[in-house]
Amino acid sequence: MIRRFILSTVAASAMIALCLAPVGLSAQQGAPTPRDAAGHPDLTGVWGANMGGGANPTDDSGNIAVQLTGRSSDGGAVGQGAINFERDNHLTRRMAANKPLYKPEYWERIRELNDNGSQEDPGYGCVIGGVPRMGPPQRIVQLPKQTIFMYGGNIFREIPTDGRAHSKASELEGTLMGEAIGKWDGDSFVVDSIGFTDFTWLDIPGYVHSEDMHVVERFTRSGNTLKYEVTVEDPMLLKPFVLNPRNINLSKADMLGEELPCIERDLSHLVTKENH
Repeated sequence: MIRRFILSTVAASAMIALCLAPVGLSAQQGAPTPRDAAGHPDLTGVWGANMGGGANPTDDSGNIAVQLTGRSSDGGAVGQGAINFERDNHLTRRMAANKPLYKPEYWERIRELNDNGSQEDPGYGCVIGGVPRMGPPQRIVQLPKQTIFMYGGNIFREIPTDGRAHSKASELEGTLMGEAIGKWDGDSFVVDSIGFTDFTWLDIPGYVHSEDMHVVERFTRSGNTLKYEVTVEDPMLLKPFVLNPRNINLSKADMLGEELPCIERDLSHLVTKENH
């Protein structure tokens, strides 16, 4: 697996410049909201400075936050060091106030997976994060009867919006991204997904889910800003897990860049239990 420390640093700088600046965010929200022929907000475009939302943590305002910690690793500006980027990212998620609350019988398993995350996390084996861990898409193509989500690594989701219902439970095979159905709730595009495999995690600290997970994603465009909200329901949880919302700005890019293929090279070299 390629960690891409250099790309992570470039991504962090780009996100800060294009997604986090308060003035830029206000300007993006103040822009007119384009609409399609049916009158719905048009979500078409490249979002998040050609990087999408990913699984980055958020601050209380919902903006994407990169390296929330205040320590510098290379003598440069605070929080800009590449050495601690992934380590800080993991610690930030573990310390987040907003966590999924599991029923008591599952906590021992969660604790074990967290302790052994460097070996247990499916994301370390070139497996896609799945929904909702993979975050919002990098590119959205809105069509009359379907909406297409595109992510990095040539990953895509086709979201039908033709009024169809979900398949019967007996017909669902259980996939990493589930079966998604889209509809409009006012000016918000709602994606309802079921039919998951239990192979993926919700997040780094061993947050697993069952095959009966139900995920609802909401996309609300205001000007050139896209608000992304997620609610996860699962029999393993005491209550629905509502992720922190994320605000993503429309990028000036009109195409997604090519990414290197994921090739597993790291697992045999991991000698500690520290996971990133």
